[in-house]
Amino acid sequence: MKMRLFLFLFLGLVNVTFAQKNVFKLYTDSVLLRNDSDLIIADFESRVKKVDSQVSFNGLKTIVKDNLFSGNYLERTNRIYLPHWPTAPKPIKDFSTQVMGGKKEGEQLAAMYFYGFFLPHEVGHGLQFNAHVRKDNEYDNEYDANLMALLYWRAKGKDKELAECYRIAKIVLSKLKNPIPENADEKKYFTEHYEEMAQNADQYAYMLFKQIVIIFEDKNLPDFNTYIGQYLAKKPGN
Repeated sequence: MKMRLFLFLFLGLVNVTFAQKNVFKLYTDSVLLRNDSDLIIADFESRVKKVDSQVSFNGLKTIVKDNLFSGNYLERTNRIYLPHWPTAPKPIKDFSTQVMGGKKEGEQLAAMYFYGFFLPHEVGHGLQFNAHVRKDNEYDNEYDANLMALLYWRAKGKDKELAECYRIAKIVLSKLKNPIPENADEKKYFTEHYEEMAQNADQYAYMLFKQIVIIFEDKNLPDFNTYIGQYLAKKPGN
């Protein structure tokens, strides 16, 4: 029995490790992408449960879809939807190319973010809904998901990949204009125009990458487990 348990845990560790060798690269195999994302979800959830065993992701899984602009979590289905890059719409590929200054550079953005940094970002949204810890504004919800993503990959030792993510974020931010009107409350405006901005690649990217740069440049971040403990302490009943 002990040997079976050891083999189960060992094989699970091997699978997660293998999945993390594929991330931060463009996926052309949608089945591999779905399986690797599901392994990351399982690993993320297991780490959260070490902090609070009562938290459940309630069967959160991944669906890879053709013709999808970017990844997103949908509360209604409790699923993370990821784009299959070979079928990604031309506008999102054009945006990546233009903001990075070339096709190869645009694909690097997609690899590092759509198939790297943003994978645990979407899992973070799954945690927010399933643990009932969402904030009252979308700015903070996105910020928290970005912070979880960085701390998760930092915990997994992806320092080299994170450095590249930071480099790309600085480039993207330098190419885009701030969509928040002067003197407007940033959190309030972003929340009130969230759906509208989500349909505008320039505006939504500016907001996300601005947050990402702020987080990267924060020298006082806790580790993943500490942050999750602080975050979950705010859920109802605590």
